[in-house]
Amino acid sequence: MDWSDCTRAIAYLKDPKDGAAFAEYLRVNCLEKMPLTWMHSDVCRDDLLFEIELDAVVRSR
Repeated sequence: MDWSDCTRAIAYLKDPKDGAAFAEYLRVNCLEKMPLTWMHSDVCRDDLLFEIELDAVVRSR
């Protein structure tokens, strides 16, 4: 599986000021079209700027 198999994603940003850096990360990694919503929220570890929760699906052949 890879990013193109993503069907839904939520990104949790620890600090809303990191939104521009996160948007740049998406752009640099060609992920702008991923079905993603982002929001300000706590994250699970202090050393992370953001975390992503996502669902992905691969159709069987």
